[in-house]
Amino acid sequence: MTIRFENVTAEDALVSVLDTYSLQMIRDPKTRVARITIKDPDALPPLVTRVVQLNYANPTNLVSVITPTIDAKRSRVLADGRTRKLIIVATEKDQEAAQELIAKLDLKTEQVLIEGTIVETSKNPKTVKGIDWSGTFSGQNFTFGNQPNFSGGVRADTLAGLNPSVGYFGADGVNAVFNFLNSQTDAEIVATPRTVTLDNQPARLEVTTAFPIFKVTPGSANSPAGSEITYTNLGTILTVTPRIAADNNVSLSVIPEVSNLAGVDSQTVPTQDGEATITANIYAIRRFDTTVLIPSSSTLVLGGLMNDEVTDKEVKVPILGDLPGIGRAFHSRDKDRKKKNLMVFITPTILREDDFKKGGNAKEFLHSSYSPMADVDDSNAWESAKPHDWRKPVY
Repeated sequence: MTIRFENVTAEDALVSVLDTYSLQMIRDPKTRVARITIKDPDALPPLVTRVVQLNYANPTNLVSVITPTIDAKRSRVLADGRTRKLIIVATEKDQEAAQELIAKLDLKTEQVLIEGTIVETSKNPKTVKGIDWSGTFSGQNFTFGNQPNFSGGVRADTLAGLNPSVGYFGADGVNAVFNFLNSQTDAEIVATPRTVTLDNQPARLEVTTAFPIFKVTPGSANSPAGSEITYTNLGTILTVTPRIAADNNVSLSVIPEVSNLAGVDSQTVPTQDGEATITANIYAIRRFDTTVLIPSSSTLVLGGLMNDEVTDKEVKVPILGDLPGIGRAFHSRDKDRKKKNLMVFITPTILREDDFKKGGNAKEFLHSSYSPMADVDDSNAWESAKPHDWRKPVY
């Protein structure tokens, strides 16, 4: 009988022949001598220990994936996070199955460039009627009976209903939107975050201020008064989790949040000594939480979170402003309305292998000449919304 093998080693060919005739080769690790014996049909297949070096995957994550695919009674899979290696103790058949699974999972993870722009547009119509006598009587003091104080106005803050709208544009479409916002309303760029993250990994960009919150505990006969300070973050927070999909699309989980101090509210509460006025801060928080699917390098537009603040202030001269008819000549009314709309522009771009170019070494960088940055003219910042190609030099 003649057997011909191609593209196999001599050891693999010998093992194949021995297996055909129910034989096996047993090695002595001390003498490194192998002997051939007859296979016991009732004996379990021997266990083989192999160490697998991983290139990209997390070994701890692969343990939970490989373990269900092998014999759980005899085989074991151990992870060494320091060296990024897997120790697999299993039969030869299970070893081959584990190696095939590792080859499919131990791949380089793609990355996504996230570019965001958070814009707040506002309109401020204002109406002033009547005559303001405060300048004339600013240096005078008036006292009438038992009414030492006069209320000068009423302030009411209302929040419009939530009516968010979603869409995505190319660079030309976003350019047109920015030009419209610049010409029709007062638009302010709140933040322009930019970062790179791995596929299916969250990226969190936070530009906030830690605002103190004071908690005062009133004292008593047995304990002194005390205070406690806690902090809350106010500002801009953008959390984006990209997931690369088919056909050059990106699934985005987007959570933008913009918060600020809106004012102070006061309440009168009963106490042991009567009544006390307690003040507390009012925080305005505008937040999205959505998941969308858009093409790579397209811009997602989120809008519709509005904040409508109305201030109605009336100033009048005591007594004279209450006279019928001529009383209108002694008071003025100032009505102010601030309507703000928050818009979020997010552009995800899938980064390919050729997008990364190897730069110079550290020695070349240290010996390179320093050129101070010139002042950048941002007068035409709204003229283009196309994301910058970071593969090209900035200057």
